[in-house]
Amino acid sequence: MNILTRTKEKSKRKPTRRSLKQQLNADEVAMIRCRQGLKIAARLESVAPTNSLGAAKAYRIGKCSESRNIFIAEKLQNKDGKFYTGTGNRFACNERLCTNCAAKKSKESRIKARKAVNKLNSIFNQYAKKRLGLRWRSLLLTQPLMKGSDPIAATERIQQAFTTLIDRTFWKSRVKGGIKGVEFTVSTTGDETNGFNVHIHLLVLSKFIAVNADKAKEFARHLKKFGLSSRTLQAEWRYCLNKAGASPDSRLSYKGLVVSVMDTKNHSERIRGDKTNESAILETAAYMCKFESWKEMSDKDLLRIAEIERWGRMFETLGAGRESYDDSKEIEDVTNADASLLANPNLTSGNKDSTNKTLDSGKKLTWRMRFKIMTFDDWKQWQASEIEKQQKFRRRQLALMNPLATFRTLDGEFWDFSMIDREMALEFLAGMESNFLVSCGTRKPYVINTASVYVLSDTAAAYQNV
Repeated sequence: MNILTRTKEKSKRKPTRRSLKQQLNADEVAMIRCRQGLKIAARLESVAPTNSLGAAKAYRIGKCSESRNIFIAEKLQNKDGKFYTGTGNRFACNERLCTNCAAKKSKESRIKARKAVNKLNSIFNQYAKKRLGLRWRSLLLTQPLMKGSDPIAATERIQQAFTTLIDRTFWKSRVKGGIKGVEFTVSTTGDETNGFNVHIHLLVLSKFIAVNADKAKEFARHLKKFGLSSRTLQAEWRYCLNKAGASPDSRLSYKGLVVSVMDTKNHSERIRGDKTNESAILETAAYMCKFESWKEMSDKDLLRIAEIERWGRMFETLGAGRESYDDSKEIEDVTNADASLLANPNLTSGNKDSTNKTLDSGKKLTWRMRFKIMTFDDWKQWQASEIEKQQKFRRRQLALMNPLATFRTLDGEFWDFSMIDREMALEFLAGMESNFLVSCGTRKPYVINTASVYVLSDTAAAYQNV
């Protein structure tokens, strides 16, 4: 096969999911996420009882996915000073089922993943890797697909199995650190759901890992050189799954079980850092579940997932790659990667309330606490007013953080730094005038000049230049 033939065959390949996302502009990404979020909210609302937690989450997801909440920003600047276009939301519900907030969580995971990879590369330089036999490897761990299984129970089982695995000598003697992400998809045949395929993606810096007995036999000399046992990852993972999910009398059936190990240099063409594969990072730090899987899931299962109050760690760094969380966030460039949200968690009412009211115990009143002590209608009214406050504050914060950028929502609202600056100046002057005129016993409106702001009053000075 000559070069021309290979080039033609390569050009006929279907574009990957990554390249398709790169072809979308910010408006298209924002519209897609808006529609997806509203669909999920509508499905939850149709099956959730009126006063249930599922109904409350459906309301929050719907508010987060509204066109007036999602914005597109132009002329944003990254750390290098380059301009880019991004999209985000002013209020973030922080729910797992929300496509907007799932994108934000995925981006935060990618930032953590790259920091962990860079940290491990700095700890183990090229010489140390060669001396210890360390390489970057992409691992995939699955569990048997059981028809009618519960997605929550399946997630708990695989998490427990992985906790057992990393405590075993097999893992500790081979793996120095890395990143781990849990993902699940729905397996269907026609309109029937076969089960939930919960699996773990890993990117680890490790010594040689024999995936099965054939590989252990083939690389026996290599294992002996670095003092490793001939135990295989497949055997270890089966043991951990059995310990986590089956009694001695009812062992799991391993039909369809997948355990794979792949050197990252062969995993994809894109490589970042010290021959660390960027596509492996994107795969490991991806969404917990993509919208296509939510769409295939039954309304009953969707509601069960929505009513989970607290999820386990779906993404985490391992071993020497762990570090303290850095909460610095940016709006991501949609021309180079999938668009991401800029949402400050301190502004959302998912875990933190913007009000300063407290319970008798001294704890802050979160939206969940209010939901338990208020009627559903009163809670919705309070939540709507709270969301409006957060959207107003976020609108100003975005403009002040990005003075060269322009912002517009999907429903047509526009703002930039100059508008916000004037709004804040007028509010400041209104407060000054109110305090001044009240002390004088009079109160009259102020007038605005385009060059500067003047306060009109009945005092000795007709105009006071501020």
